[in-house]
Amino acid sequence: MNKVEEAEQAFLFSLLLEYEADSSTYAPLSTLHGKYHLTFPESWLDSLVSEWEDFGWVDVSRTHDGTSAKIKRTRYSAVLKRVMSWLDATSLSIDPRKEEILSDASPKEITPVPNGWKWFTYEADSLTSGGVSAPKSQAVGSQIITLDKESGEFQQVQTGLEELIERVRGANDLDDRDRILAGLSAAQSLWSSASLRLVQIKVGVLLAIEDATTALGSLAKGVGAGLLIDLVKSIVKNKTGLDLDNM
Repeated sequence: MNKVEEAEQAFLFSLLLEYEADSSTYAPLSTLHGKYHLTFPESWLDSLVSEWEDFGWVDVSRTHDGTSAKIKRTRYSAVLKRVMSWLDATSLSIDPRKEEILSDASPKEITPVPNGWKWFTYEADSLTSGGVSAPKSQAVGSQIITLDKESGEFQQVQTGLEELIERVRGANDLDDRDRILAGLSAAQSLWSSASLRLVQIKVGVLLAIEDATTALGSLAKGVGAGLLIDLVKSIVKNKTGLDLDNM
């Protein structure tokens, strides 16, 4: 990958983080370069945003105050897949509230991670942060638990996720539907594996359910989203004795 291609991917990743934080707001290009410590020349920004605009993945606003951009709601899944392919990742969870990123791939040298954010990489035998062995609290999160696929509780969660996905899919007026669906689909895949790390349950499953619940508002009550969250926490506590809220 040459320098221009690297710049294209790094810029797209920065827009993805902006979208995760606030999907309705255009990000000013004038602030992106410094905020994400982008390594390519700032003069490239206008050209890069035009390329992704022509590709159909980004909406751009050009005013006398400058140029701003945001990922199109309908192209969120495509952007996420492209970013994961660039990172060689099969899983990528972004939590802007906690300023944390969880993935099975480590960030590349040019991956634009803002100051203060933590990148957790889970691997075959450990959970690491920035390539450094994780402290004890993170090591707990890396613990793998095996769930009983035949148990009623496990199947209740599976059914609950399916119903939540269908409810989100049918909510045509939901502004952030593609992003929420992508998160729920990833959560469904994780849960179906029945063998996953505690941090995957907390970030990959619970966070996706909570995100969908918040977005749906009163509609979430119809699928018992709150009870679904409590059920997942109960399964983990009964299996490990650990409280996910205190991890």
